[in-house]
Amino acid sequence: YFTPRSIVKLALQLGNYRIGSTKDDIPVVADPCCGSGGFLIDAFWEAWSQVDSNPSLSQKQKAVLKEAIATEKLIGIDVGRDPQIARIARIN
Repeated sequence: YFTPRSIVKLALQLGNYRIGSTKDDIPVVADPCCGSGGFLIDAFWEAWSQVDSNPSLSQKQKAVLKEAIATEKLIGIDVGRDPQIARIARIN
């Protein structure tokens, strides 16, 4: 069962997911049942759009924050036995 996008968007709004101006100010998003990674994808794009829309950040600061979001701040876990889902999550 995959979480509908409307529920994912609601969860991100309720979680008040906000990106600060340093790597330490970026919250970690962990999805313990990530399936194909849909929740993490929406969290990723929400974070990147917040970085892009912050006029107080230089281009270098934005690049550092985006790198941290993509490599350190999103964690997906799934114990499903279907290897296709794991591959889809990695691709997404």
